[in-house]
Amino acid sequence: MARIAQALHLLPTQGERVPWNLLQHYLPDLALLHCGKLEDDELMLSNLRKEPQAGSAQP
Repeated sequence: MARIAQALHLLPTQGERVPWNLLQHYLPDLALLHCGKLEDDELMLSNLRKEPQAGSAQP
């Protein structure tokens, strides 16, 4: 437990605005996560799956 306390300042914290700041109340958080938009100027989501090339063997 002491190791966690020593590194507490390095762990991520909750964000300052929606959707990164949750209310810690099940129903409003559920509605936000289910119906809210996930947009952030600094977050970029992408799909890193590569398409198989022609002629390559499938596993």
